[in-house]
Amino acid sequence: MDHRQNERTSMVRHAERLVAGVERRPAGATRVRKRIVTEVVTVEVEVQREVLELEELRHTDGVLGDERARLGAVEAAELAERADGREELEEIQTVTLHRQRPVVTLETVPYEEARVLRRRVVVPHEATETVRAEHVDIQHLDVDGTVLPDFR
Repeated sequence: MDHRQNERTSMVRHAERLVAGVERRPAGATRVRKRIVTEVVTVEVEVQREVLELEELRHTDGVLGDERARLGAVEAAELAERADGREELEEIQTVTLHRQRPVVTLETVPYEEARVLRRRVVVPHEATETVRAEHVDIQHLDVDGTVLPDFR
């Protein structure tokens, strides 16, 4: 207490105030990982192949009906001789057949971009604490130290 000449007494009161702030600290690390998964994919591919079919046509006089008009007199005579069995000629022709086969290749193509963004999210957080404040009470004391009632 402050005792001055003018009979005044003063006292400074103090109070606690709740002050909340924030600090930035590492919360841990996050890894962004790209991994490969596999799956079996089946696609259908149409393939073609050539086959031989034997087509038999009836003929008259040793000449095929459709070919008679195209053949000359010499060729018609040769066919007639073969038909009579006078001259046996063996004829061999080679026919090349073709077929397709599936060809499978793998190619890597980009199909999607995955971006990882970091953003800040504000979340309210309540801070609760008990605060203290000083109060001034006045008590009147008797000469012998007895507390007297407040006469304000």
